[in-house]
Amino acid sequence: MEKSTEERTLEDAEKVADYFLKNKLLPNSYKTKMDAVKAILLGRSIGLDDYTAIRSIDIIQGTPALSSRAMAGLMTKAGISIEILKDYEPIIESKPAYMLDDEGKPTFDAGGRVKCYMDYDGTPIIRETIIDHETVILVTRYYKNIGVVTTPVTMRLSWAEKAGWLTKKTWIELSPFLMLARCLSRSSRLVAADITSFLYSSEEVAEFTPGVEMDLDSEGEVVITQKE
Repeated sequence: MEKSTEERTLEDAEKVADYFLKNKLLPNSYKTKMDAVKAILLGRSIGLDDYTAIRSIDIIQGTPALSSRAMAGLMTKAGISIEILKDYEPIIESKPAYMLDDEGKPTFDAGGRVKCYMDYDGTPIIRETIIDHETVILVTRYYKNIGVVTTPVTMRLSWAEKAGWLTKKTWIELSPFLMLARCLSRSSRLVAADITSFLYSSEEVAEFTPGVEMDLDSEGEVVITQKE
């Protein structure tokens, strides 16, 4: 009996997975040959060649996830423009340097105005304080019968803090990289779900999976490591 197309496709993916396994080409997040098969088949469905799929798709405790850099690559390949407007840029609040009492409360002059320190020319000294960090990307895509649509996507460090993420080692050490990854993965789901199949980024999945750690390689890319 002749094998179905699905059976032949699976057999081919298994052969490729065997080759990668034999030549030690599988990343650390792959624990079995079937992890590689899963990545190869998923990669083919979203337009990745087998080797790129292996390098771009992580299998994190059985869950496939696409690296944020691969998401950006697929969107760019499809003609979607990604512009980084702000990359972990500080948000600065400027206020006069108020005079405070021993309890840290503002002091007032006879006219009821808050006292502040003055410069030599009589102008108030301005104190600048970093109150947040922000990453913003601008995603532009052309839609038939609609035209060009531009979508801004923002991530702020304070949002991560409110969510309780800044207590995690990865966010303490890799905040700039994870904020950009968040923007890219969110933009892929907002404007390119047909291209990335609604996949979550490797960084997102790794962040909330016990026993999984993230680090940077020599090229500044986030690397996923799963504990045995």
